[in-house]
This record gives sequence, structure tokens and C-alpha cells, in this order.
Amino acid sequence: MEINSLQNLQQDASLELVKKNLYKVLANWYWFVLSIGLAMGYSWFKNKYTQPTYSVTTTLLISTSASNMAAVENLITELGIFRRKQQTDILNEIEILKSYQLSYNALSELPEFMVSYVAVGDIMETALYKSSPFIVDVDSLRTNATYKKVYISILNEDSYLLKINDNEEKIVQFGEKHSDSDLAFTIRFNGEFNRLRYKNPSRQERNFYFYLNDLHSLTNAYRNKISISLTNERARTLVLRSSGPSIQQEVDFLNKISEVYIRTELEEKNQMAEQAMDFIDTQIESLMETLESEGKKLQDFRSEHFLLEVSEQGQELYLRLKEIEKKRQRPK
Repeated sequence: MEINSLQNLQQDASLELVKKNLYKVLANWYWFVLSIGLAMGYSWFKNKYTQPTYSVTTTLLISTSASNMAAVENLITELGIFRRKQQTDILNEIEILKSYQLSYNALSELPEFMVSYVAVGDIMETALYKSSPFIVDVDSLRTNATYKKVYISILNEDSYLLKINDNEEKIVQFGEKHSDSDLAFTIRFNGEFNRLRYKNPSRQERNFYFYLNDLHSLTNAYRNKISISLTNERARTLVLRSSGPSIQQEVDFLNKISEVYIRTELEEKNQMAEQAMDFIDTQIESLMETLESEGKKLQDFRSEHFLLEVSEQGQELYLRLKEIEKKRQRPK
């Protein structure tokens, strides 16, 4: 009986504690509603006004030196030799794809990456890639400051307000060159369509800024953010992945680095083939020179005649002597 009474008391105490906490929750229900509302509002605001980041992938088939050795592969796979060799080749190719030089060469062939365009809205900024209404032509004959923001406000189809430093503003005509101690450039509309759009005074998107990128810094940024993985343990196919605010920009980068990688591989193979042909040609040329030299020696040797003629005359005399000897031995 005492045990049952103790259990009942514990159950009553637990029930009383639950009721007490429930009353507290009900008494402060508005805080929970407010928290849920704030969380939903924050999520909506973040999704609406935060610039999204897109992830782009591409696949690349790696050609290894062992790929042309199928018969040998079948013989030595059981020993695990081929597999280790293949994995080593793949890891080497991954390091090449993530190398500074390959990214540098790829970005050098993407001039549109050297200028970053940004649209300035009331709440957020949006990166523009191949969609900016204007294009900046940089004077490449001089040194220009990198990562210095240049603000422009498009006034109409003919002019824009230029602002580089806080207290420096001026109206510039499209197509007119601007030059100062840090920068020299010309701004023009990106096609006639964009120019005509700004004939409309109610056009909303008018405020932008741009800055010039440094190729070295850009190379490090891209080679650090690119990720490379194998599709599976035995495959020779790599997956290259890159993320950024512009899908098209990431696609262009992955396509270009794949193109440069394949081209570099072909150039190296062609160079190796040329070196092999040069080596063969050198060996053939050396052999021909040796044969010519030995032939000349033989010709010089034979041109002396006396050894050859003495030998022939000696043979003739020997035959005559034998004939005379035979005649002498005949009975008279």
C-alpha cells in the first residue's frame, strides 16, 4: 500500500508540474506567436532581398596513360598495380585542374571577367554579368586602379552622372573618355536596345557601379572556390563544381577551364610526339652519317687497289703454279 501511495503522489506531482508549465505557456502565448511571425518574416525578407548563390557543375573525362593498355590492365588488375597507377594519375590531374597556372590561363581568355558590374537597388545590390546596360572600355595602355568602385547614374540615353570619390561628381556623355590619376575608361551603351530603353524617364534601374578586377587576385579566388571530385572510385570522370551569384558566369568559367585543360593536354601530347619524331630523325641522321662515313672508308680502302689486285694476282699465280706442278708430275 505504501508503494502504491508513493507512486500516486509522484504521478500527481508530475501532472501538477505539466499543468503549471502549460498555464505559463498559455499566459505568454503572444510571445510564441510573435517569435513565429518574426522567424517567418526574416525568412521571407532573406529570400526576397538576399542575392542567391548558384552552384554549377560540369564533368570531365580524364585520359590517363594507362587507358590505352586494356590488355595489360586485365593481366595486372588482380595485383592492384593498375588501380594504384590509375588513382595516382587521377590525383595528379586534379592537382593540375586546381593549379594557379590553369586558372590564370582560363581567366586570361575571359576578358568580360575583368570588369564587375553591379546594379544598386533601394534595398539590395545585384551583380550583373553580360546583362549590364552599359559596357566599360578600359584604356589598357596605362595602369588602372583595381577594386575601386565607380558609381554612375544613367540620366538619359545621352549622358550619365559619374561619381568616383565622395566629393567628385560630373556629367559625362556616353562615348566620352574619362581619365584621372587612377582610371582611364570610356562608357558606352550595351547595344542600341539598352540606349533606347533609357529614353523613357520612368525607367527605374538607373544606379550602378563597377570596378576593375586584378587578374592575380581573381585567379586565386576562382582556384580556391572550385571543387573537384570523382564520380566513383574506379571512374576516370571528374566533376568540377563552382558557385557564384551568376549562373552564366560560373558556366563560362567551368567551360573555359575545361577547354584550356583539354587544349593543354593536346599541346603536351603533340609536343611529346614532335620530340619523339625529332629524336627518331636525329637517330636516322646519325645512322646515315655513320653509314656514309664507313662507306667512304671502304671506298678509300678499295681505291688503293694494290691489296685487292695483289690478292687477285696471287690467286692467279697460285693456280698457274699448280698447273705447272701437275705438268711436271706427268710421266714423260
